[in-house]
Amino acid sequence: MIVAEDNLVKYLGNDLDSLENKVYSSSLKKLRNYENNENKEFYQSVKDTGLSLVDYIFLEHQQGNQSLNTLSKEIGIDKDTLRNIFDYLSLPRLTRDEYFSRKSEERERHILHLYGETGGNASETGRRVGYTGRNVIWIWSKYGLKPMHRGGARLRQDGSLWERIGTLANYEVQRIVGIYEDLKRTSSYEEKKIIHLVAKRTGHDVVTVERYIGYWKEHGHVDGALPPLAQDEAKILSVFGETGSIKEAARRTFRTYNSVSKILKKNNLK
Repeated sequence: MIVAEDNLVKYLGNDLDSLENKVYSSSLKKLRNYENNENKEFYQSVKDTGLSLVDYIFLEHQQGNQSLNTLSKEIGIDKDTLRNIFDYLSLPRLTRDEYFSRKSEERERHILHLYGETGGNASETGRRVGYTGRNVIWIWSKYGLKPMHRGGARLRQDGSLWERIGTLANYEVQRIVGIYEDLKRTSSYEEKKIIHLVAKRTGHDVVTVERYIGYWKEHGHVDGALPPLAQDEAKILSVFGETGSIKEAARRTFRTYNSVSKILKKNNLK
């Protein structure tokens, strides 16, 4: 059941002492350890407001739309135990339909926010939220928003061509570089291992991370236009001749697989 915001307060005020003799002592011990562990940002960030751990879990479930499964993993207790705690204390739990309905609304708000951030790039927006570009466009259309022109990731706002290293938002590229620099400074991992870690943490392909890091190393920034494709044609052909690999030619010249393929096809090499 979804509790109206005005009524939430009447369910607050429970603390861990309320659970004595209601849950296993081992589970209660885990809850107390979590409550006292200052390294756990999940609860410590609001502890000084006077909320108990039980209060915070309840509000995260009701207002933050966090599932009991997610909350139980964070705290380190079994999800059935957490469900029983809600029942013991008569705390309303969201139904499956309520949870997924809220998740859908939350994702829709995020998609609307990303319209401005990505400039209406449906593919990039879909990638970030786990939707297809078609679904993103349908949601935007409900609010009278139109996606950028097909292929617009390579166009300026005035419609003119702008060959860039990629289509990621600038803040996302800076995040890749920032994580890479942190790992280089604080770890003893080899370059290949660092690239893989950055890819894992950011959710991007290893090749994508490699290309952005390579461009950043060579140019000192990742926020600029590449030279026209024709200008780099000789370099593309040279790398392809050396490696025989389109992927490697794309990586070394900071191009996409498709753009390299077009150059090779034009020169009858594909």
